[in-house]
Amino acid sequence: MSSITIPGADLAASAKFNTFATGVTANAAALGLTVGQVESANDAADDFAAKLLAANNAKDAAKGAVSEKDKSRKTTTSTVRELAQIVKNAPGATPAILAACGLTPGSTPGGALGPVSDVSATASANGTAVIKFNRNGNSRNTTFLLQYRLSESGAWQWLGTTTRTRFVDGGAAPGVFKMYRVISQKAGVDSTPSNEAVIYGEGFFEDLSLAA
Repeated sequence: MSSITIPGADLAASAKFNTFATGVTANAAALGLTVGQVESANDAADDFAAKLLAANNAKDAAKGAVSEKDKSRKTTTSTVRELAQIVKNAPGATPAILAACGLTPGSTPGGALGPVSDVSATASANGTAVIKFNRNGNSRNTTFLLQYRLSESGAWQWLGTTTRTRFVDGGAAPGVFKMYRVISQKAGVDSTPSNEAVIYGEGFFEDLSLAA
């Protein structure tokens, strides 16, 4: 059986190693330890402490890298989806060109694909907005891509996806203009965009003035 108990957690183990090294250094003569034995205890404790610090720093760096990667994926997805829609609708978009861009032309299996209709958005004071729309004949296996922009002429950005006809935007700041639209997608094929719905539009602040 071991004469010393080493904790399972790395940080606690490092503290135990340092305590042991400090103890044998201070009492080397009384314990009859050689200089080499004392140095080996201190070197081993210092080496583990350094390796533990390096490992923890690497973990923190990896978490940061993953977070930045996820942000980049969201931004890139939004950019690519928006441009892909433009490419598909371009007059010169031949099947060969679409294929070269990684887009799949042709028919959509499982029923017709078309834009949804009657898109509406209702904002709440808690910073959410509920977007609803009519499926408009699209089958149950259709995915709906929701986009938003923060001005009448701003760039469309990706918001989220759903297979339902209702979506909650948790980032709808009270009083801040936001415009929504929906694109139907199935088997890699996108429909044209839906009508647009707005929260906190031009008439909102006029209504507040009248109410006051």
